[in-house]
Amino acid sequence: MRSYVPAQYIHYDPTRVDYSRTESELNQLKTSAHNHWKDLTIASIALAVPCLVNAATITTGQEAFVPTLPFVLNLLVGLVGIGLGVGFGIAWRRTSVDLERLIGQIKAKPKMVVVPKVTNITLPHPKGGNS
Repeated sequence: MRSYVPAQYIHYDPTRVDYSRTESELNQLKTSAHNHWKDLTIASIALAVPCLVNAATITTGQEAFVPTLPFVLNLLVGLVGIGLGVGFGIAWRRTSVDLERLIGQIKAKPKMVVVPKVTNITLPHPKGGNS
């Protein structure tokens, strides 16, 4: 005599769209989404530009060029700020491109096939079972 195992079904909404992704992709996405390079770029440039303008103003007020302490400090802070701003800007661009590429890879993965909606299904009854 054969025994029949009852069928098990998984109920799934076919209108729902799911993407498959690995744990490492999720971690990379999480760390890339908090992009602080933009803030550091803006802060560096915002500090550097006034310092360079101030250094230029100091030199125009002099008859003969004399490297005074305020001029040297403003020039130094301005040049370092511009250098850091450019470096932070490059890092900002790279991380934003990496994030866009990662999201594109996730969306390019195969999607589940949608099963057409079927109605009026009759299931066979096991022989000798309850009807």
